[in-house]
Amino acid sequence: MKRTASAYRTCILELLGLCLLMALGGCGDKDPSALEGRHLSTVGARGAPHQKEIPNCTQVGQLLSDIVGNMVASEKNADGKFSLPDRYGVECIWATREVYSSNPWEVIKNGGAFSVSITVDQTPEDEAEAEAALRSLGTVYDDPRVSAIGGYIFGAPTDSNSALQMIGPMVIVGPVSINMSGAGVLMSNPESMQHITHGGAIDAAVRLHSSLR
Repeated sequence: MKRTASAYRTCILELLGLCLLMALGGCGDKDPSALEGRHLSTVGARGAPHQKEIPNCTQVGQLLSDIVGNMVASEKNADGKFSLPDRYGVECIWATREVYSSNPWEVIKNGGAFSVSITVDQTPEDEAEAEAALRSLGTVYDDPRVSAIGGYIFGAPTDSNSALQMIGPMVIVGPVSINMSGAGVLMSNPESMQHITHGGAIDAAVRLHSSLR
């Protein structure tokens, strides 16, 4: 019975992790054919932090302890870093403690996960042109907290006090983008994750961006 419950929790965590990583854009896709014949630089792109300066998931968790302090880090968070020919960074996931409950209803009612990705884009392009293109599509908005560090937000404006959703804010500063996402096992806004708001996610992204400078 215990093995069944354990397998059930593992399945939930795998599913939540997959959904959140899909929401973050699948940054960690490591298709060998995409890597063939290409070289990844470890030097920071256009003033961005070097690959070795990107924090691992433990360090990200320490910086965001107000959000993930009562959550459980995914076993896959050991390091969380990824490197591809055109980008590098880190992906991290934390689950609510209720995901590990032996009570299935508690898992369904309050189970959820929170994810963070930091991505440094190495594709040579003009950030100003890229921003202008996104703004022309109406997919960018400004926030004074983000403007203060020279960035903007990719996504749709959302009530700052609303719960963080699976498609969360992406805070972009130069070639560095930080995205945050939240999801419940079945409930879109589980009680255990109501402390993670859209505005709080933006604050956290600004905090992470500032730590990289």
